[in-house]
Amino acid sequence: MIQITISRTHPPLLISLPRLLTRLPEHDSNVEKLTKRLYQLEAGYAGEWKIDQYLQKINLPDSSIILTNVELALSPNHSFQIDTLLITKQTIFILEIKNIKGNLYFKSNPHHLLREVDGVETIMDCPLTQLEIAKENLSLWLLQRGIDMNVSGIVVLANNQCIVKEVPRNARLTYMKRLAVILGEINQMTAVYQTKEIQTVATLIKQNQVAYNIYPLCNYFRIDPATLKKGQLCSKCHQILFRHS
Repeated sequence: MIQITISRTHPPLLISLPRLLTRLPEHDSNVEKLTKRLYQLEAGYAGEWKIDQYLQKINLPDSSIILTNVELALSPNHSFQIDTLLITKQTIFILEIKNIKGNLYFKSNPHHLLREVDGVETIMDCPLTQLEIAKENLSLWLLQRGIDMNVSGIVVLANNQCIVKEVPRNARLTYMKRLAVILGEINQMTAVYQTKEIQTVATLIKQNQVAYNIYPLCNYFRIDPATLKKGQLCSKCHQILFRHS
């Protein structure tokens, strides 16, 4: 069993989106939407960072390799993203990380997540479905390169202020603190891949990472550049600075 250091970069939007918000007029129709998007990005990154810190404190399967912010392309118009990928001698294990608070109801037919916070219900994409899609995408990506390896995974709830009220039987779902047990179980499984094999796969994934181009942001969010504040802005109130002679 080993312990490793995990490296994760900030999502580009987490850096650039606040800058865009400061240049939008206060009552612009896009402010509310972009503020909500920024909150989601911050929460998502905080959850991923929290899991990173936890993984660095526990024992991991022998020779494990952890990759973060994995983004690969199945075709020129189809890319997919994986929060955290654990490559072991037993399996390639996907961690679909969710930093969600409130009461959670994992519904079926159709699959979706119902979240209730202070009596307010919100329908969200189902993390269990997102995990299944990620598994299928990664398996296909590997097969395109002549690699047939077992791909599994689990949805990890990083927020200790969430309570799972309803979930399908045998759903691959866990709280963060249970990860040590789950990874320990993986380590007890029979090794089917050699260290060199998992190193080769890890290198292949890193070499084929794709960066989703979000720039220019005005095009990405369909904002008219003419509406943005021009010139130098005050660092405190974000209003345009004027030079007085």
